[in-house]
Amino acid sequence: MFFENESNQQILWILVIYFLGMATAYVFYRFKKAQSRPSGQPVYAVFCGEINDPIVFREYQKIAIPLAEAAGLEVVASTDKPIVLEGEWPFKGSIAIERFSSIQALNQYRHSPEYQRAMAIRDQSATVECAIVVQGELE
Repeated sequence: MFFENESNQQILWILVIYFLGMATAYVFYRFKKAQSRPSGQPVYAVFCGEINDPIVFREYQKIAIPLAEAAGLEVVASTDKPIVLEGEWPFKGSIAIERFSSIQALNQYRHSPEYQRAMAIRDQSATVECAIVVQGELE
């Protein structure tokens, strides 16, 4: 039998130790990667809407953009002409995809008194047709 030979037993132990070392290294790598991320999973906010009054909307942007950047906002994509791959696109206007480090960061930003004041200006100048959040990250 293969394991009765002392040389084969040594080879088996070397392989066992090698794979245990690789598994330990992988677990350590995943642990360090998780530690380097901000707490929580990132979230992607998707907004579809139409700007009705560009001049007033710029006032909203002057307030909202610095607040969002301070909260860790990263604009992933934005366009006023999305390409529909399947189905129908029922919305007018533009679409924006924004990334926040966590749902907590997004909520803290959106529920802050400063942003609530900015949102009142936004509501005077734009129509939000859809706002959704997708949580998660591709590994």
